[in-house]
Amino acid sequence: MSPLTDLSYIDEIADGDPEFKSELIKQFLEQTPEFINNIILLCKDKKWGEAGKIAHKFKPTLMYVGLSDANRKMQKVEIFCETGIDTDKIEGIVRDVENTCRSAYPELKEALTGLITD
Repeated sequence: MSPLTDLSYIDEIADGDPEFKSELIKQFLEQTPEFINNIILLCKDKKWGEAGKIAHKFKPTLMYVGLSDANRKMQKVEIFCETGIDTDKIEGIVRDVENTCRSAYPELKEALTGLITD
């Protein structure tokens, strides 16, 4: 099975610094559940502007680990929040992104373990 994640972008910006690479992966693992939960809660409260801002902030994090499909979905969420169109679809899209991220966690934890023991 091919990997879900692609750490080539992190490799490029870390420029061989394993501590920096490790920090970016940890950041993804720690912040992702919070981003997702906050977007869902804000949408339930119909606070579209705030939810859109969090979606915007979350997108680069997805790109760091090569989850480009999840990034595109989060772009849709941001647009739906900004425009107020198709807001009924937001939670389903966010749940898809959440499932993708959860599937990626083991790969990222494995990469992190490799960095720590190197």
